Amino acid sequence: TGDNQSLWSHLQMVVPQLCNLGMSGFTFCGTDVGGFGADCTPELLCRWVEAAMFSPLFRNHAAKGTKDQEPWRFGKEVADINRKYIEMRYRFIPYIYDLFYQGETTGLPVMRPLVLHYPNDPEVRNMNGEFLVGENILVAPVLEQGVTKKMVYLPEGVWYDYWTGEKFEGNQYILKDAPIDICPMYIKAGSMIPMYEAMQYVGEKPYNKLTLLTTPEAAFYVHFQDNGEDYAYQNGAYNLYEFKKDSEGNLVTTMLQEGYTVYDEITMTVIGK
Repeated sequence: TGDNQSLWSHLQMVVPQLCNLGMSGFTFCGTDVGGFGADCTPELLCRWVEAAMFSPLFRNHAAKGTKDQEPWRFGKEVADINRKYIEMRYRFIPYIYDLFYQGETTGLPVMRPLVLHYPNDPEVRNMNGEFLVGENILVAPVLEQGVTKKMVYLPEGVWYDYWTGEKFEGNQYILKDAPIDICPMYIKAGSMIPMYEAMQYVGEKPYNKLTLLTTPEAAFYVHFQDNGEDYAYQNGAYNLYEFKKDSEGNLVTTMLQEGYTVYDEITMTVIGK
């Protein structure tokens, strides 16, 4: 988004900027996490990492002459919080990758404003403090200094708190406790979200195990897999999995396309049960 500053007001711009860019056809976008100019603070860096963890382009970047902005420069608590969300990012890589695959075929972005999927809900038409990652994850980051609670709006449907598994009906506001290490996140009922085990960098471990984070309800999902490095998928070197789960937890996997090495193991983790 250009040379931003280490200001809370610039953190607050992250959601509308990235959602607007995505809706304008520039889905592979991000901000300089922590701010490029000026000096970042420990709290601001933590909240920025939490807000940007699902941004398509995710990097901490600062200008020469500013305070060192590596997480460990701010002490153990800040380093631990950054590590927590960076490792989460690596766990969600297959879901983010699927959204890029969807974007190539449909034009839909990775980060989405709520109004994209809930256009008839007047509460979300000017909502700049929350966003969707695909259709299945709602993220409501804390964007103000000193704030430890977040008023979160959940649109229609049923949603599960990512951290606690608590179930909520949509079309309402809820107050979520959000200490410095918590970014409010909600999973939509009927979701299946592919995840890898935590890694320190892409390719550290073989991608031979897939975990589906799902909810108690029946769910459906299509997952894309290729080598992640080149354009071989354009010649059929990719897999396309169709996952169907009934409300009893029985999973059926169908290969819609098989042109790449398949997973050795596919497991499920149920949230909210």
